[in-house]
Amino acid sequence: KKSNGPSSPTIQLLVNRQKDRLPSVLRELRDDMERGKQKWGHWIWWVFPQNRPGKSEPRSCQGIRDPSCNSVLYGVGKTNVTRDTAAQLLAYAPADWKTALEQISSLIERYGYQKMIPSADWGRISYFCDFWSQIPELPDWLRSVIVRILYSSGYVDVDGLRTATLNRLWS
Repeated sequence: KKSNGPSSPTIQLLVNRQKDRLPSVLRELRDDMERGKQKWGHWIWWVFPQNRPGKSEPRSCQGIRDPSCNSVLYGVGKTNVTRDTAAQLLAYAPADWKTALEQISSLIERYGYQKMIPSADWGRISYFCDFWSQIPELPDWLRSVIVRILYSSGYVDVDGLRTATLNRLWS
């Protein structure tokens, strides 16, 4: 990791939001989802970032009902990743990002994709898997997360991405 942070302002914004929001995501995973309850929080964009900004991603803390939202760290704007900025996210994302993705993968394997993930988030996760499967420097841990999620998603195949993404990862 470089000491001065990402050069992309959008990636810096995403990393800041991950640092601000992922502790509450991990609490939801531990307190609710570990007991088989479906995801209910408003955090999908920061755990499953991809090349499309989230349509309903809160642009500031004013859109977040959690009083722990740090408005300075959270910033203003929407986040996304591009092929050119993916390496920056991989280098600067907080460790909680990997932890959250691995825990979600385990919960989906244990309880089932449809039970754990609201249908409103299926597209976001499918496009996350598709986007990251095309990144040449994809680390093994992230490849494993994507494969685990896709295998556990069963018949959920948004826009035919499940099959295409699995084929890409195994080619």
